Formats: sequence, structure tokens, C-alpha cells
Amino acid sequence: MRCTAKWSSILYLLSLHAALALSIKSFILRHWWYPSTICNSLTNQYSLSNSSIYLGDKEGIFEKHGIEIEYVPFQAAQPIAVAAQTGDIHVGSGALTAGFFNLLAQDANIKLVADSGREAEGHRLTALVASNAAYEAGLTSLEDLKGKKFGITSTGSSQHIAIGQMLETIGLTIDDIELVTLGGISNIAAALESNQIDAGLLLSTAGTPLIDSGKVQLISWVGDVVEMQTTGVYFGKAMLNDEELATRFLAAYLESVQYYHETVLGNADQESESFKQSVATLAEATGIAPELIAANPTYVDPNGEVWEENMQTWVN
Repeated sequence: MRCTAKWSSILYLLSLHAALALSIKSFILRHWWYPSTICNSLTNQYSLSNSSIYLGDKEGIFEKHGIEIEYVPFQAAQPIAVAAQTGDIHVGSGALTAGFFNLLAQDANIKLVADSGREAEGHRLTALVASNAAYEAGLTSLEDLKGKKFGITSTGSSQHIAIGQMLETIGLTIDDIELVTLGGISNIAAALESNQIDAGLLLSTAGTPLIDSGKVQLISWVGDVVEMQTTGVYFGKAMLNDEELATRFLAAYLESVQYYHETVLGNADQESESFKQSVATLAEATGIAPELIAANPTYVDPNGEVWEENMQTWVN
């Protein structure tokens, strides 16, 4: 069995972070003990939030648990949740959105089961940046955002929630800025470079090169202002109906998370062979330069646990 997309001619499958273009990657899981095929969707080919999956696949961890992963391109995060809910895919992994939480609230055959990425202090996942024109005009801090044009990917996205929570730390609200929805990280980057918007949020792998080259100006890293759950792994209708397979997938995923911590996130020796090999694997999987990966590893809970208390802030 192959997964067929309801909404387009491509297959539905999984991934999150875009480097300069929001293109999403998915995969199909074949498991050895059944003749059927399992469809998984990972938002964004260029996503370091899927580091554990890429490493687990490369190192044979999923294979050990009887799962083969075949990656297929995908275009957005929200349709993945819908596809999981309807049973078109088994597993999704990507950015959490307002639409996703609406499905959760409806108890609609979808369940968040593991962490895949968080904004955390000291970890450079997402940068709040200003255009050069806005920076030169005085936009140098979070407080200066009031009344400014601010680029986000879409209404209800993790970016939308993040800037709202950041503003609340200084007594402002989302209504104090002018939101401009641009559809993708590459569009936000282009609008910042051309001074069409005053500020926006860029994933570290997209923002760092622009910051280093002086094309945009760093105001702060999101995780240093607010810590929040931004991405996750979730099961859809098909997986929820197969407890044995779900258990096996989670076992493989959590082992992969531990491998990611051992070789990358918790590895202080960047000259070690294990660190270099894991970074090389992630560079091959995402197309992101190794030096950017080494400098910007995504934080994931070492036990893959979802930050349940933080989930309430999305609901609110």
C-alpha cells in the first residue's frame, strides 16, 4: 500500500524547520511483521526538529524495530494533522498550530505523543530579527516592536503564538503590532532583506547566515525570552488503532532521541567522531550546512516527553 494525497498529487508524510523555503518532508514506514505500509509525515525537509528521526534512520534504530522510512516532500504543517486525523497517514511530526490544537480539543483521532523540539534558554532555535531600515530607525529591542509590521508564516502558527507570548512578557499584546502573513520562512527572510516588514521570526538555520552577513539584525533568541513547546510527534487514526505498531514506533523514536543527545546535543566535544558523523548525517538529510547544525542544535527533551504544562498556553 502507498499513501496517496487527498489534496494534491504528492504523498502525505512528515517534518518542521525551513532553511529558506518552507518545503516539507514526509515518509512512509514499512514494518517487517505486517505486509502493509505505514505513512508518516515530517514537516519540512530543512528541519532540525526532526534530527532524532534522521539519525535513528541512518543508524539503523528504526530498522532494528522493524521499520523502514521512505521520505517524500510535503508543503505545509496543518494539512498533516488533518491527514493524520482522517487516517491518510499514521504519524505526523512538525510545528504545532492552532488548527492542530483544535483537532485535539475535538478528540478527533489524533494524539500528541512525543516532543521533537522546544524553544529553550541557551538554545538558538528561532531568532527575532529586525530589518536593517527598522533597526537603524531605532527598533533594537522587544519593546520597540509596538506599531511595527511583523512577518509570520500564517495565523495560528507557532510563530504567531511565540511572538504573542514574547510581547506579553513586556506588557504588550499581539494587537500592538501589525501582523503580516507571508506563508513561509523564505518569504519572511526576503521581506526583511528588502525592508518590506520591520521585524520577524526566522529559524536559526535561516537567520544565522543573514545575521552574520549583516542583512538583518538580531534582537533576541526566542528561547531566551520565552520557553515553549513548538513541535511534536503525533499519532493519527490509523496508528491509534494499532497499539503494537505504535509501541514499536515510539520505542524506536525514543531510542533515536537518546542517540541524538549522546552524539550531538549533550556532546561537548565537537571534535569527536560521533559528533562529526551525526552532524554530517543531519547535513545530508536537511541540506543545511554542517557549521550551522553544529552551532544551532534543536533542543529536545532527553526522554521525548511533551511539556504538558506549556500546552495550556496554546489553549489559552
